[in-house]
Amino acid sequence: MEVRSYRTWFKCFSLLIFSIVIAGCGGDPKVELDISDQAVTDNKMLEISGTVTDAEAGTIVVLSNATAVSSNLVEDGTFVLPPYLLDAGENLLNVEARLDGEVVASAEVTVVYESSVSATDDYTTEGTEPVVVAINDSTDPAYGASITIPAGSLDVDVDVSIESDSEHLPKLPLGTTAVGNPVTFQPIGQSFAEPVQLSVPYTPDQVTPEDSDRLVVYGLSDNGWERLVPELIGTNTLGLSLEDLFYGAFIAALDNEYPAGTVVLRTSPSGATVHLNGVKQPELSPQIIEGVDSGEHEFKLYILGYNEKFVSFSVADQALLLEESLTRVDETVAPQVNIDSSIPDEQSVNDNVFNITGSVSVASGNLTGTRLVLSHNDTDSYVSLAADGTYSHTISLQPGANTLHLRATDGNGNTGSSRTISVINTEGAGASAAAAQGYGVLSRAAVQAAAQNRSITAVLTWNKDDTDVDLHMYDPQGNHAWYQDLGGIPGAQLDIDDTDGFGPETFTYPTPISGEYQAQLVYYSDHGNGSTTANLVITVGSQQIFSGSRTLVDGETWNAHTFTIEDFSIASVSPNNGVFTTANGENQIIVTLNVPAGIDPATITFSVEEVNEAHVVSTPTGVDANGEQTITLTHEPLQSLTQPASRKLKYRITANAGGEQTDPVEIEQDVRSQIRQEYVDKRDFQPSFAVSTPSRGQIITAAGFPASVTNFGFDEFSRYSDYGPTYAVINRSVNIAQTLRTAWNFPLSVTSGWRNPRRNDGLSPTSSVNSLHQSGDAVDLNPSFNRANWPATASTYAQAQQQLTALARTTFNADYDILFHANHLHIEYDP
Repeated sequence: MEVRSYRTWFKCFSLLIFSIVIAGCGGDPKVELDISDQAVTDNKMLEISGTVTDAEAGTIVVLSNATAVSSNLVEDGTFVLPPYLLDAGENLLNVEARLDGEVVASAEVTVVYESSVSATDDYTTEGTEPVVVAINDSTDPAYGASITIPAGSLDVDVDVSIESDSEHLPKLPLGTTAVGNPVTFQPIGQSFAEPVQLSVPYTPDQVTPEDSDRLVVYGLSDNGWERLVPELIGTNTLGLSLEDLFYGAFIAALDNEYPAGTVVLRTSPSGATVHLNGVKQPELSPQIIEGVDSGEHEFKLYILGYNEKFVSFSVADQALLLEESLTRVDETVAPQVNIDSSIPDEQSVNDNVFNITGSVSVASGNLTGTRLVLSHNDTDSYVSLAADGTYSHTISLQPGANTLHLRATDGNGNTGSSRTISVINTEGAGASAAAAQGYGVLSRAAVQAAAQNRSITAVLTWNKDDTDVDLHMYDPQGNHAWYQDLGGIPGAQLDIDDTDGFGPETFTYPTPISGEYQAQLVYYSDHGNGSTTANLVITVGSQQIFSGSRTLVDGETWNAHTFTIEDFSIASVSPNNGVFTTANGENQIIVTLNVPAGIDPATITFSVEEVNEAHVVSTPTGVDANGEQTITLTHEPLQSLTQPASRKLKYRITANAGGEQTDPVEIEQDVRSQIRQEYVDKRDFQPSFAVSTPSRGQIITAAGFPASVTNFGFDEFSRYSDYGPTYAVINRSVNIAQTLRTAWNFPLSVTSGWRNPRRNDGLSPTSSVNSLHQSGDAVDLNPSFNRANWPATASTYAQAQQQLTALARTTFNADYDILFHANHLHIEYDP
């Protein structure tokens, strides 16, 4: 919620000013309350204000109904107590002025709270009949919901009610679809001697008869969504019988159907890099992967700071759901991964072939089951580990900058990492780059040379040890580079013939001739170890033109890819995924062309259009001596952040000269740029929107979540976004939550963390335009849904909320705004 729009919320509590005075003798202190006796309100939170006359210095004001609710006097004797959570019906409130612990004056007032929720009733331990509350108003979002509490099943008097709250509802797990409105049943946090009966509504129009066996209910617990199987199905309700009401909301949903060969992968935390059979997948977890062949497979899951996890699974004749938890690295038991000291942290080489050596040791001394992974520019491949813990691995460097590190995971699942090394490959950069001084200069020169030279790089890796897969390359003249003739294509080189597993085998051609090329893979021998999944990546210049994988059996041939090198072509576009459309320089891309001698660079024109919005970007003419042109991107602002939904911008680029045209190249925003774009889009149609657009570095995954926040997880803050639970903008909210959790000394629930503009706009487009949830500086918190995690003085959820609110007000200083609104505690940093 947006606190700025509600700062006067409590002060809107319309009560006639009525002075109640209990006075002592002349000159004694007096308490005067700005509130009328027997006043009626439908606001559950009451802010009590007034004046203490003739008070001595040091006098404080206390609401004796809750000793934690207190306030100091200001200079003129006035006071404002923190909001107090009213019970249903009459509330007798006693306000005391105290000096050195002694009551020097007091005043009483009765306030009647009449709940505005759709349905409510009181449960008393003396009752002999069950309490039944139902929503019968068809216009109510919770229509069809009901709760029945048997008599004698509770040990405390409580309010029984039902309401709907979509704002504090995180996204359902991947692979499910909501078919109803969320409903919250009170009393939260109670256990019952006899089970409570709940009816959760769903929308019949969204459910066909064939879907009925897939209807489920998800309950929001302290640990997120919990899948519950309903006991009965009505015409528009699902029935649940529960012994504990430890849930903040319930919602009817369908478990989605997927064709055979589909794997729905969820991880906790989210945001894991996923490799399937050694092949990197395009998205972070959670994700849905389709078309997985039947048989045995393996996921490799990794998040920085967490143990790498290898998950074997089998795909048969139906879709598969995998839910995997990752654990934090424990440095005391993590393997030690060393890169030989003869290899410096930074170096430059003029050779794409590079050998990395070192050793691995584990705490137990037993290397059985230890797996070694090399990360090369954030793409992983496996490395063979010798019995004595040493390794020697040959790779092919990319033109320019290469970042390398290794990770070893022992048989117990503990992961250790090596130091990171940087290698600049200047091969093909020419004399000017070789003579250049400075690490960054070498990197830029090598990349530029590779782009201009249209160099071809093809890298083969596979995922099984002690197997032999071969890379074959054919040029336009029929020349053939393969294991029997590594230099079979003039001017090109196939670096090695790897016969014992994993690869890589790398083909490089710095100055290719024009025409058609073919890449072919052959599974030469499985050495009795069965099938393997091969991955091939082909880069022309600095532009990746192909990435594909295939599971091969012994002796199988795969004609993986055919491509053409043209004289007039787009060699690279940079950046190719982080494009953005602000006016601060981030909206510029550099297009590098291969320009043959017969074309005048000054006559080259460009065509750039946004694919989804079908508008044309104005472009300059010509290229410089390096074949480069800088183009400023534009886009057409969305008219709403909810209709249509936010989407990634995609641009198609071609170059034209003398009747010739390059093949088009498309670039598309990645998720970080898509999120940033929403801030720009919202400002386009909502000028009062003042939340700063986050930088790319502020948009983090679980790997960027601060390790110092020990009682909360990344997913708890990110899942309230349209991009949750994978990406989030988190600033001070995690520190706010952790500070209050430490003071509370019990678990707390995040009931709303980061919300991107579209999510926030859809909830409250007028009242929360500048919500600090959008900048990651606000968080909504509540006590645990489990009564066992409340202070002993709280017997109901409402009392626990009240005590938590009071604690927040004594914990945070004036730089923080604290508000209890409707059903949650909102805290934001707003100095």
